[in-house]
Amino acid sequence: RVETHRLGRATDTESGMVFGLGVTRNDTLGSYGLNYGRTIAESGARDTLTFNRDQQTRLGSFSAALGASRGDSKDVDWIGKLAYVAELPRDKLSASLSRAVQSDNNGDDVVVTRLSGNVQHALSEVNSLDFGLMASASEYPTRDSSRLDATMSYQHMLTQDVSLEAGVRLGLAQQSRREDAESQSLFLNLTRQFEFLH
Repeated sequence: RVETHRLGRATDTESGMVFGLGVTRNDTLGSYGLNYGRTIAESGARDTLTFNRDQQTRLGSFSAALGASRGDSKDVDWIGKLAYVAELPRDKLSASLSRAVQSDNNGDDVVVTRLSGNVQHALSEVNSLDFGLMASASEYPTRDSSRLDATMSYQHMLTQDVSLEAGVRLGLAQQSRREDAESQSLFLNLTRQFEFLH
Protein backbone atom coordinates (compact mmCIF):
# COMPACT_ATOMS: atom_id res chain seq x y z
CA ARG A 1 0.00 0.00 0.00
CA VAL A 2 1.32 3.43 -1.02
CA GLU A 3 -0.09 6.65 0.45
CA THR A 4 1.00 10.04 -0.93
CA HIS A 5 0.39 13.24 1.03
CA ARG A 6 0.77 16.61 -0.75
CA LEU A 7 0.01 20.11 0.48
CA GLY A 8 -3.33 21.35 -0.83
CA ARG A 9 -4.27 17.98 -2.33
CA ALA A 10 -6.22 14.97 -1.16
CA THR A 11 -4.29 11.92 -0.01
CA ASP A 12 -3.70 9.50 -2.87
CA THR A 13 -3.74 5.80 -1.98
CA GLU A 14 -2.65 2.88 -4.13
CA SER A 15 -2.86 -0.70 -2.88
CA GLY A 16 -2.36 -4.16 -4.32
CA MET A 17 -0.23 -7.27 -4.28
CA VAL A 18 3.54 -6.98 -4.82
CA PHE A 19 5.56 -10.00 -5.92
CA GLY A 20 8.49 -11.18 -8.00
CA LEU A 21 9.20 -14.48 -9.76
CA GLY A 22 12.35 -15.53 -11.55
CA VAL A 23 14.36 -18.44 -12.85
CA THR A 24 18.11 -18.51 -13.62
CA ARG A 25 20.17 -21.08 -15.50
CA ASN A 26 23.93 -21.43 -15.87
CA ASP A 27 25.77 -22.52 -18.99
CA THR A 28 29.39 -22.63 -20.18
CA LEU A 29 29.35 -18.93 -21.12
CA GLY A 30 27.61 -17.49 -18.07
CA SER A 31 23.98 -17.36 -16.98
CA TYR A 32 20.57 -16.41 -18.29
CA GLY A 33 17.18 -15.97 -16.72
CA LEU A 34 13.59 -14.78 -16.93
CA ASN A 35 11.97 -12.50 -14.33
CA TYR A 36 8.42 -11.28 -13.82
CA GLY A 37 7.28 -8.91 -11.10
CA ARG A 38 4.66 -6.42 -9.97
CA THR A 39 5.30 -3.23 -8.00
CA ILE A 40 3.03 -0.54 -6.56
CA ALA A 41 3.89 3.16 -6.83
CA GLU A 42 2.00 6.45 -6.69
CA SER A 43 1.06 6.01 -10.34
CA GLY A 44 -0.47 2.58 -9.64
CA ALA A 45 0.51 -1.02 -10.28
CA ARG A 46 3.23 -1.91 -12.81
CA ASP A 47 4.03 -5.31 -14.29
CA THR A 48 7.52 -6.01 -15.64
CA LEU A 49 8.84 -8.96 -17.65
CA THR A 50 12.57 -9.18 -18.48
CA PHE A 51 15.01 -11.66 -19.98
CA ASN A 52 18.55 -11.44 -18.59
CA ARG A 53 21.90 -12.65 -19.88
CA ASP A 54 25.36 -12.47 -18.24
CA GLN A 55 28.49 -13.58 -20.06
CA GLN A 56 32.21 -13.62 -19.32
CA THR A 57 34.68 -13.37 -22.22
CA ARG A 58 38.38 -12.70 -22.67
CA LEU A 59 37.47 -9.12 -23.62
CA GLY A 60 35.49 -8.47 -20.45
CA SER A 61 32.12 -9.16 -18.88
CA PHE A 62 28.79 -8.41 -20.56
CA SER A 63 25.34 -8.24 -19.01
CA ALA A 64 22.09 -7.59 -20.83
CA ALA A 65 18.41 -7.37 -19.97
CA LEU A 66 15.48 -6.83 -22.31
CA GLY A 67 11.82 -6.72 -21.49
CA ALA A 68 8.54 -4.85 -21.30
CA SER A 69 6.75 -2.88 -18.60
CA ARG A 70 3.03 -2.05 -18.39
CA GLY A 71 1.31 0.29 -15.94
CA ASP A 72 -2.29 1.10 -15.07
CA SER A 73 -2.61 3.15 -18.26
CA LYS A 74 -2.15 -0.14 -20.21
CA ASP A 75 0.63 1.46 -22.26
CA VAL A 76 3.56 -0.92 -22.81
CA ASP A 77 7.13 0.44 -22.71
CA TRP A 78 10.16 -1.60 -23.65
CA ILE A 79 12.90 -1.56 -21.05
CA GLY A 80 16.39 -2.99 -20.85
CA LYS A 81 20.03 -2.59 -19.97
CA LEU A 82 23.33 -3.42 -21.65
CA ALA A 83 26.55 -3.18 -19.63
CA TYR A 84 30.22 -3.93 -20.30
CA VAL A 85 33.18 -4.01 -17.91
CA ALA A 86 36.83 -4.72 -18.79
CA GLU A 87 39.76 -5.01 -16.38
CA LEU A 88 43.16 -4.08 -17.85
CA PRO A 89 46.54 -4.05 -16.06
CA ARG A 90 46.26 -0.35 -15.14
CA ASP A 91 42.80 0.59 -16.38
CA LYS A 92 39.19 -0.30 -15.76
CA LEU A 93 36.68 0.41 -18.55
CA SER A 94 32.91 0.36 -18.18
CA ALA A 95 29.95 1.38 -20.32
CA SER A 96 26.20 0.96 -19.99
CA LEU A 97 22.96 1.76 -21.79
CA SER A 98 19.63 1.50 -19.97
CA ARG A 99 15.95 2.32 -20.42
CA ALA A 100 13.52 2.19 -17.49
CA VAL A 101 10.18 3.53 -16.27
CA GLN A 102 10.26 5.58 -13.05
CA SER A 103 7.87 7.77 -11.05
CA ASP A 104 8.63 11.47 -10.70
CA ASN A 105 7.83 13.79 -7.78
CA ASN A 106 4.32 14.35 -9.15
CA GLY A 107 3.52 10.65 -9.34
CA ASP A 108 3.72 10.49 -13.14
CA ASP A 109 5.45 7.70 -15.05
CA VAL A 110 8.65 8.84 -16.74
CA VAL A 111 10.66 6.86 -19.30
CA VAL A 112 14.37 7.46 -18.61
CA THR A 113 17.14 6.47 -21.03
CA ARG A 114 20.77 6.64 -19.85
CA LEU A 115 24.09 6.16 -21.61
CA SER A 116 27.27 6.23 -19.53
CA GLY A 117 30.95 5.47 -19.84
CA ASN A 118 33.82 5.47 -17.36
CA VAL A 119 37.59 5.05 -17.48
CA GLN A 120 39.65 4.57 -14.32
CA HIS A 121 43.43 4.77 -14.72
CA ALA A 122 45.71 3.64 -11.89
CA LEU A 123 48.69 5.95 -11.40
CA SER A 124 50.08 3.78 -8.60
CA GLU A 125 48.79 1.39 -5.97
CA VAL A 126 47.32 4.26 -3.93
CA ASN A 127 46.09 6.86 -6.45
CA SER A 128 44.15 6.96 -9.69
CA LEU A 129 42.37 9.19 -12.19
CA ASP A 130 38.72 8.75 -13.07
CA PHE A 131 36.92 10.05 -16.19
CA GLY A 132 33.15 9.71 -16.57
CA LEU A 133 30.50 10.77 -19.06
CA MET A 134 26.74 10.29 -18.74
CA ALA A 135 23.88 11.34 -21.01
CA SER A 136 20.22 10.93 -20.07
CA ALA A 137 16.86 11.63 -21.69
CA SER A 138 13.56 11.72 -19.79
CA GLU A 139 10.13 11.43 -21.44
CA TYR A 140 7.45 13.03 -19.25
CA PRO A 141 3.72 12.97 -20.10
CA THR A 142 3.78 16.65 -21.18
CA ARG A 143 7.46 17.44 -21.82
CA ASP A 144 10.89 16.01 -22.52
CA SER A 145 14.25 16.79 -20.95
CA SER A 146 17.86 15.72 -21.42
CA ARG A 147 21.09 16.09 -19.50
CA LEU A 148 24.80 15.61 -20.17
CA ASP A 149 27.36 15.34 -17.34
CA ALA A 150 31.15 15.00 -17.54
CA THR A 151 33.26 14.24 -14.46
CA MET A 152 37.00 14.10 -13.86
CA SER A 153 38.41 13.21 -10.46
CA TYR A 154 41.58 12.23 -8.63
CA GLN A 155 41.44 9.52 -5.96
CA HIS A 156 44.06 8.85 -3.30
CA MET A 157 44.13 6.20 -0.59
CA LEU A 158 45.39 7.94 2.56
CA THR A 159 45.27 4.74 4.61
CA GLN A 160 43.77 1.30 4.15
CA ASP A 161 40.41 2.62 5.40
CA VAL A 162 40.49 6.30 4.37
CA SER A 163 40.34 7.66 0.82
CA LEU A 164 40.24 11.15 -0.63
CA GLU A 165 38.57 12.14 -3.91
CA ALA A 166 38.64 15.58 -5.56
CA GLY A 167 37.32 16.56 -8.94
CA VAL A 168 35.23 18.72 -11.23
CA ARG A 169 31.79 18.10 -12.75
CA LEU A 170 30.36 19.89 -15.80
CA GLY A 171 26.68 19.63 -16.72
CA LEU A 172 24.30 20.73 -19.46
CA ALA A 173 20.52 20.39 -19.09
CA GLN A 174 17.89 20.88 -21.78
CA GLN A 175 14.13 20.97 -21.29
CA SER A 176 11.17 21.58 -23.57
CA ARG A 177 10.08 25.22 -23.68
CA ARG A 178 12.93 26.32 -21.38
CA GLU A 179 16.40 27.73 -21.88
CA ASP A 180 19.41 25.45 -21.58
CA ALA A 181 21.10 25.38 -18.18
CA GLU A 182 24.82 24.89 -17.60
CA SER A 183 26.49 23.96 -14.31
CA GLN A 184 30.05 23.63 -13.03
CA SER A 185 30.99 22.27 -9.64
CA LEU A 186 34.04 21.23 -7.66
CA PHE A 187 33.79 18.43 -5.10
CA LEU A 188 35.94 16.96 -2.37
CA ASN A 189 35.02 13.68 -0.67
CA LEU A 190 36.68 12.04 2.32
CA THR A 191 35.58 8.44 2.82
CA ARG A 192 36.20 6.21 5.83
CA GLN A 193 35.32 2.51 5.94
CA PHE A 194 34.32 0.87 9.21
CA GLU A 195 34.26 -2.81 10.09
CA PHE A 196 32.21 -4.08 12.99
CA LEU A 197 33.17 -7.32 14.67
CA HIS A 198 30.36 -9.72 15.52
